[in-house]
Amino acid sequence: MHVLRDHAPTPFFLQHQIMLPQRTPLRNIDGNRRGRGPNLTPYDRGQISGMYQCGKTPTEIEAELGYSRGAIRHTLETLQHRNEGTPTPKSGTPVKYDSRSRRHMLRCLRNYPKMTYEQRRESTGLKMSDSYIYRLATENGLTHWRAKKRPELSEAVAANRLLWCKCRAHWKVKKWREYMWSDECSVERGKRNIQEGKGYVYNGLCSLLGVWGTVRSVDP
Repeated sequence: MHVLRDHAPTPFFLQHQIMLPQRTPLRNIDGNRRGRGPNLTPYDRGQISGMYQCGKTPTEIEAELGYSRGAIRHTLETLQHRNEGTPTPKSGTPVKYDSRSRRHMLRCLRNYPKMTYEQRRESTGLKMSDSYIYRLATENGLTHWRAKKRPELSEAVAANRLLWCKCRAHWKVKKWREYMWSDECSVERGKRNIQEGKGYVYNGLCSLLGVWGTVRSVDP
C-alpha cells in the first residue's frame, strides 16, 4: 500500500533564480521595497516638462527617459511651485527645544565655559545631545580657544624664588613702595601661516593683542 504525500510547490524565486532583496537588520522582509534613486536634476525636470507639453503621456516619458512613473508624476504636479526646476526646500527636522530652553543653555555656556556636556545637562535639566549643544554654541559665536601651555614651576625655580623672598623678609612697607610688579599677557585669535626664524607671519584672519600692566603700593 502506497501513501501519497502532498508536496508543496516550488517557490517562484527558486524556479527562476531571482535574488531576493537584502533584509534590513531588525526589519521584516518586504518584497515590494525598492531603493530610492538620486534626485532629478533641473535638466531632467526640464526634459519631462518639455515632453509633457509636446503631448507625451507619463507612460511614454517613462519608456523613453527611464525615470519612474512616480517621479514623473510628482515632477509634473509640482512644476508650478519650482523655480527653474530647482528642488523645493525641505522643512527639515522640527525644533525640539523652544527659545527659552536654548537661552537657558546659552547662559550656562557663557557663565561656565569649562563644563562638560554631561555637567551641562545635569545643571540645566535639559537632555540636549552633545552635537546639539555644540551647534547651539557655534551658531551664537561661542567657540573654544586653545590656551597656551605654560611651563610648570620646577624645584630649582621655586627654590630661587623662596631665597629671593627670605633675603627681603626684613624690608619695611616704605621699602616695598619703591618697587613695582609688572607682568604681560598676549591674546591671539586666528591662525598663523608660517614660521620664519623666531617670528611668525600672520595672515589677515589672525589678530594679536598684548597687555602689559604694573602693580605698586601707594601712600594712603
